[in-house]
Amino acid sequence: MTVKIVTDSAVGLPLDLARELGITIVSVYLRFGDKVYRDGVDIGPDEVYAKLMSSSAVPSTSAPSAGDFAQAYRDVASSTDEIVSIHITRRHSVTYDAALLSREMIEKTRCRI
Repeated sequence: MTVKIVTDSAVGLPLDLARELGITIVSVYLRFGDKVYRDGVDIGPDEVYAKLMSSSAVPSTSAPSAGDFAQAYRDVASSTDEIVSIHITRRHSVTYDAALLSREMIEKTRCRI
């Protein structure tokens, strides 16, 4: 039996290390003014810091959607029997709740989450 890990980009794990370890990262959304970015996909750490230094807009974040997690779970479930999904607590973010909801969305797979 194999076990794979899914987490969200708030974990701050370098993408190269995540790839090396086979960890799937679901992107948190970052908003700078009117523009929304997927953390680690549309914008990297260096760009975030540059925007923080050069922009007067206060950035905000939003959690990945249940659909984002469901897609990641489906992708990972095709190559494993079990997924451990590690996230920030529900006390600090709705990310955890989105991950739980997505687990229910794909519960018909053979993979335990």
